[in-house]
Amino acid sequence: MLNSLHLLLFLLSSAVLIAQPVSTGNSPVFTIESIPEFTVEGSYYPEFLLNEKFYNYQMGYRISDKLMIDIQSFYSRFGTKERIRVPMLLKARLNKNLYLLAGPEVEYDLTGEAQARTPRLSMNSGIEYRSEDSFYINAIYNHQLNDSNVGPQGNLGVSNMFSLNSGFKF
Repeated sequence: MLNSLHLLLFLLSSAVLIAQPVSTGNSPVFTIESIPEFTVEGSYYPEFLLNEKFYNYQMGYRISDKLMIDIQSFYSRFGTKERIRVPMLLKARLNKNLYLLAGPEVEYDLTGEAQARTPRLSMNSGIEYRSEDSFYINAIYNHQLNDSNVGPQGNLGVSNMFSLNSGFKF
């Protein structure tokens, strides 16, 4: 089953390589019209020591000029822990470059440990800035909603977290 999941996620991320438009200018121009109605993106890190892996996949749909929805998937295997985290974010555009983010998230422990059978349910909220040259930065607060042992700190119980992310899209 896990191999099928990897194959499906790989195929979804491969569509991005084929579907990306070729830029003819020196720098891309960012407008809401430049965001396709449906996007698929993905990335992964090569296998590390001890067979550690990380995959990230994202599907986005532009509902209107002011509203987008993103469904993401983060798979990781580090040491004896294997997890998949799936956030769904609604993005409301405030101005040309600024977005509000909000949505639910579920995280599963795939190692099958008895104490981690209940998935972690949480709610994300935050803000994102996207520059005109494909740089983005976002700040997201993740608030855990249930009493699950799955999460960023393992078996420490309820955990809330704040994350600051940035990157380039090219």
